[in-house]
Amino acid sequence: MHIANVTSKPEENRTLVESEMKEQKQNKLLFILTGVLFVMSPVLGIILSIVAILQFENYFKPYLFALIWGIIGLVIGYLISKRIKPFITKINKKIKDYFQFSLFLMTFFIGLFWQIGVMTNSYFSKLEYTGNHVVINKTYRTGHGRQTSYYKLFFELNGELTNVRCNQNYWNSILIGERIKIEVYKSKLGFDFILLPDEKKASL
Repeated sequence: MHIANVTSKPEENRTLVESEMKEQKQNKLLFILTGVLFVMSPVLGIILSIVAILQFENYFKPYLFALIWGIIGLVIGYLISKRIKPFITKINKKIKDYFQFSLFLMTFFIGLFWQIGVMTNSYFSKLEYTGNHVVINKTYRTGHGRQTSYYKLFFELNGELTNVRCNQNYWNSILIGERIKIEVYKSKLGFDFILLPDEKKASL
C-alpha cells in the first residue's frame, strides 16, 4: 500500500505540471488575442462605419438611421465591455486604461450595427419607383481637415428638390440638363432610400 502511494505521486506531479503548462499556453494565446482586439477594434469599427455611411447616405432619413442603430451598437458594446472587464484585466495586465479599451470596443460595435442596420433595411425594402429625372444642379466639396468630400446631383422628385450623393466618376460624367435614372426603394422599417443603377457602370 505504501509503495502504491510512492509510485502515484510522480504521476500526479507530472499531471499538475502539464496542466500548468497548458494553462500558461492558453493565457499567452488569450493575452495576444486581447492585444489584437485592443488595437484592431477601432480600426475595424472605422472601416465598417465608412462602408455603412456610403450606403445609407442616400436614405431619406440618414441621421435618424445613424442615431438609432448607432445607439444600439453603443449600448451593446458598453454591456459587453463591462461584462468582459474582469477577464480582460486579468489576462492582459498591459491594458492599464480599460476606459480606452471600452471606447475602442464601442467604436467597433457602432460600425458593426450600422452595417447590420443597412443589411437589415435592404432586406426589408422593395423597389417602389424607377424613373429618369433631369439634373437641375450639381455640387461637390473636397475634403479638408475634418470635412468629408461629397458629390451631389440635384433633381425634382414628387415636386420637391431632391439630391443624391454619388461617386466622383459618375458625377463627372453627368451634365446639368442631362437625365439620370433613379430607383426609389420603400422600406418596411421606414428608411426609404434612392439608388443610382448606372453609378456602378461609371466606376468600371
